[in-house]
Amino acid sequence: MQSYLKLLASGKTVRTAFPVSLIVGTLLSAVNEGDLIVTFRLTPTLIARVTSNFVIPFLVASFGHFRALETKKS
Repeated sequence: MQSYLKLLASGKTVRTAFPVSLIVGTLLSAVNEGDLIVTFRLTPTLIARVTSNFVIPFLVASFGHFRALETKKS
C-alpha cells in the first residue's frame, strides 16, 4: 500500500490517470447528467454523481498503472 501511495505522490500515476479520468468523466457526465447540467439544475446529489464520474475512472486508471508496473517488475 505504501508503494502505491509513493508512486501516486511522485506524479507518474497522475500523468497517466488524469487524462483518462478527464475524458471518461466528461463523456459519462455528458451522457448521464448532461440535461441536468445544461439546464443548471445542480443539486448535491448531481454534484456527487458528476464527481464520481471523474474519481472512479481516475482510480481505475491508477490501479491499472500500478498493476502494469508490478507486472513489468516481475
